[in-house]
Amino acid sequence: MEFKIERISKYLGPTIALFCMMVGGRFLLRAAAQEPPKPPPNQNRGWQTYSIGAGRGNLSVSIGAVAWANKFHIRNLIFGGTVDLWPGARYHLLARRREGNWSRMPFHPDIDESYLEQSGYYSSPGWNIALDLKIGRVRYLQFPYPDAISDFDQVPGISDLTGGPSTDYRGALFTFEAANRSGLGFHFGGIDWGFDHPSGINAVEWYLFFRHDYGIFHLEGRLGALANRMAPLGQPAREGGSIYAGVRLGDFTIGALYEKKRLEPTYTGVMVQFRSTAITRALGAVSFDYFRQPAGFGVQVPVYKTNFGSDRKPPAGSTLVGEIAAVRMHTYWQQGFVRNSYEHRLWSWGRTSGPGLHLVVKELPAYLQLEALVSPHTSLNRAWFRDRQGPAQIAQEVFYQFYAVKGK
Repeated sequence: MEFKIERISKYLGPTIALFCMMVGGRFLLRAAAQEPPKPPPNQNRGWQTYSIGAGRGNLSVSIGAVAWANKFHIRNLIFGGTVDLWPGARYHLLARRREGNWSRMPFHPDIDESYLEQSGYYSSPGWNIALDLKIGRVRYLQFPYPDAISDFDQVPGISDLTGGPSTDYRGALFTFEAANRSGLGFHFGGIDWGFDHPSGINAVEWYLFFRHDYGIFHLEGRLGALANRMAPLGQPAREGGSIYAGVRLGDFTIGALYEKKRLEPTYTGVMVQFRSTAITRALGAVSFDYFRQPAGFGVQVPVYKTNFGSDRKPPAGSTLVGEIAAVRMHTYWQQGFVRNSYEHRLWSWGRTSGPGLHLVVKELPAYLQLEALVSPHTSLNRAWFRDRQGPAQIAQEVFYQFYAVKGK
């Protein structure tokens, strides 16, 4: 039996009408608290960099494995690290062992991500503004923090691992977002292609958006030029609109996406978001995934993790005087390969810079945050599942806590 989604005109009239209804509903319904972690009442306002201090950062090493009834092999040995350089600036690297025969090329390196990033944030009771510039090789576009529609974005593929063309974004990537407390805002992302990629400049996406919670319901809408979902990624943005609606049910949030834009099929999607529970933490700890064609179970197991430039515990007699909240994320989809990581800096309070401060990093357990399926079909049938894209996302909340010893 086939479930048929109601067809919508190829024109944007219905999309625009629903978008306006969502905006109007903002003034009729009371909104619930937003995710991610809610800022405290004494949140720092004005322009911020959310820097943790030059020379501070984190390192990690992990290795993957694939298993099925007739196979088991090791793969995806990756080294990652991020270091703060100066206020608002970080360098990020994600390097891998080239996939192939272990005896002939045991540790031949490849680069998944390598870029210098400069960012800045403005916070006030009415507005949040964020600007970001990345220069290098990038595999993750979401900034300042992914909303529900962004969670459906296609993850750069793996064709380059088998001799195909590159699948990352190479050059200078600029992102700007301004969000009003009402839920309305504007987002822009553009890229100046460079390095060994053919040169050129184009907008990856730019759109007006609305997003807000209404009790247990969450609604989002976009109108403008949206990022393409067809490879190669990063092509010029295409005019269109998208609508997402979700409902929170206990430990789950279930939602659906409808997206229509020029020169692409109509996409529909389904997403399940999870809270941090014992099960999702167990899955998130090893980035567990099931994939098909060929079928298998995949994991990415951390071998070594550390934060450098910080203390393991607060000094004796010290007092907590400030904090920066962050969320570390990575995504995977094709064959369960993990090829990107990013730390979103969200808000701060108190003193987070200056002499005499000691930094302690508090890390909560990583967990499976969501599974999102999106397909270029409007009928939930065999073709929908055959052509679906299925990014999954792992999240870990991190709090950078700054302590001062009295009298110093």
